[in-house]
Amino acid sequence: MLPKKFYNRDPMEVAIGLLGKIIIKRNNHILKGRIVETEAYYGLSDPASRARKGAKIMWGSPGITFIYMVHGNWLFNIITMPIGEPSGVLIRAVEPLEGIEIMKKNRGIEDIKNLTSGPVNSQRHLE
Repeated sequence: MLPKKFYNRDPMEVAIGLLGKIIIKRNNHILKGRIVETEAYYGLSDPASRARKGAKIMWGSPGITFIYMVHGNWLFNIITMPIGEPSGVLIRAVEPLEGIEIMKKNRGIEDIKNLTSGPVNSQRHLE
């Protein structure tokens, strides 16, 4: 687990710091992936930010996560910066590590290269 202070800083720093971290979903099964692509968002001045689109959660506490759908894609975000300063990081892609067969079934995707990749065509993604 990353401490709250990890997220309470500039979204670009958080986005870079998340690269290589392992994300785990525990349900009936354990699904794991290594974060390999992120994207930072900067509040109301950022045209791609959910804050600009009215998502009040963006003003919340650093480290809060939220998931939403855009154009048929589920997107996973983490709030950054202090409360009241809307910013965040999008987890764009992960490298599947555990529970791959379950991921394939859930997503209806067989090709592991496309299994946990995010939407494309962003000019601000980090690699």
